[in-house]
Amino acid sequence: MEHQSYLTILLCTYNRAKLLNPLLSKLINQVKSVNRDDIEILLIDNNSNDETKEIVLNYQKNNKFLIYHFESRQGLAIARNKGLELARGNVIVFIDDDIVLHESWLREIFTSLDKYKYKAFGGKVIPLWEKDKPSYVSLTGFFALNQKIFPAHDNGDDSRLYPITKDETNPIGANMWFYKELFKKYGGFREDLGRVGYGGIPCEDTEFCSRLLRNHEQIFYYPKAIVFHPVSVYRTSKEFIKSWHYRNGISTIRKGGRKYAVLDIPRFLVRLLMHLPFYIIMFIVGLFLINKKIRYWSEFRFVRVLGQLREFLRIWLKIPLKDPTF
Repeated sequence: MEHQSYLTILLCTYNRAKLLNPLLSKLINQVKSVNRDDIEILLIDNNSNDETKEIVLNYQKNNKFLIYHFESRQGLAIARNKGLELARGNVIVFIDDDIVLHESWLREIFTSLDKYKYKAFGGKVIPLWEKDKPSYVSLTGFFALNQKIFPAHDNGDDSRLYPITKDETNPIGANMWFYKELFKKYGGFREDLGRVGYGGIPCEDTEFCSRLLRNHEQIFYYPKAIVFHPVSVYRTSKEFIKSWHYRNGISTIRKGGRKYAVLDIPRFLVRLLMHLPFYIIMFIVGLFLINKKIRYWSEFRFVRVLGQLREFLRIWLKIPLKDPTF
């Protein structure tokens, strides 16, 4: 019988060969440092056309716990579902391919599993800004932007159950770990969500977590397991943030899961008659006060509602629309 790994670190990647070298080096060192033989690193190459395969196979020569698989079907959710299919661990740890690991990251994951009875966990993701945040980017207060844009997931140092705030309802895919049985019970990631190459609609991880919460499964925020996520200048640009809000608006409708679908028409009308005028008014206020934070926040929220309305019409009127790119 094939060895049943206890923990699978699932790393899906697409054309990030230059970033894989330092990540794999540190990841392999952490696996060796915990001195366990029940860990595997499962890397899913999601149709990369750079040097990803060569880099991974080079590391694999001296590290048999590193497993490489090529998945030609494009899409992060598709790659993660393939990883779930191949994973031998009964705990699956998800990370992004561009993160930097805290030196105690893996040890803290084992600590969380030993200390708490929960089956789903999220760790802290601290942003590493390439340059100082623009003045209009705020992560706190009424005009705060969603941390997931950059992405970040820093909700303080106290361990607690989700949801933490209205926006921080679940962990993010850059640093989360679940018992595999949850995927067997509730299914995998929705493949009409998630990054697809340089396009796609976000939040396949959020949708899965919402499935867990709706079924009264508890998810635990464990901030001692830390990763750092680089934030490029482009990701803090107005163009990217606006695009993220539009795609996020599409995602909120596509995810569904609303208790009473019959209320979708009233929701549509509320967005038309209340939300859009409010954001227009706030935009004018921002112009009058010469306040970029208010003006851009209003514009971003306005665009998000447009994304919601777009997806609502696509679903209810069966209009064929192509998903936007990044």
